[in-house]
Amino acid sequence: MEIFQLKITLLGIEPKIYRVVQLPAATTLRNLHKVIQKVMRWENCHLYQFVKGNVTFASQSSEFAFSRGLSDKSVPLCDLLPKVRHKLIYEYDFGDGWLHEVLLQKILPAEAGVHYPICIEGKHAAPPEDSGGPPGYCDLLEALDDPQHPGHEDAKEWLGEGYDPELFELKEVNRKLRRIKVM
Repeated sequence: MEIFQLKITLLGIEPKIYRVVQLPAATTLRNLHKVIQKVMRWENCHLYQFVKGNVTFASQSSEFAFSRGLSDKSVPLCDLLPKVRHKLIYEYDFGDGWLHEVLLQKILPAEAGVHYPICIEGKHAAPPEDSGGPPGYCDLLEALDDPQHPGHEDAKEWLGEGYDPELFELKEVNRKLRRIKVM
């Protein structure tokens, strides 16, 4: 079985927030969405889409469907990322507009005894749900860092006591990933 090593980078925020994950090459976009939700520690409460070139792939249901998009349910990663350094875009929460670059870094053989998907690296905490996209999150961090800022107390309350934008908890992320079946 081929394993894809993907670097998923949240765009529009400095310093960079990213995760490096390994998962089967045949993982569908729908299951990649589930993986991204877990590694970013989001709650899957918003719509999403993947974009490759000028083609959009998204969840299709009787309640909602993208007029121009294709279903993400059965499209495997290996069809969209056939070579190392190929990319696609993942957008989550159209109101906040969280854009991610999904880059194929490596194609590897599966290792015996490894449960896929697995996160092998990451940097910085992901923004919490509904924090206003990159500009809103940056504003929250600015207020959090400055006790004199008029929004300081609101930022502390919104982000939660002890929120650390530098913290990435690899063990906790992998504990959550172990609950996902991508194949």
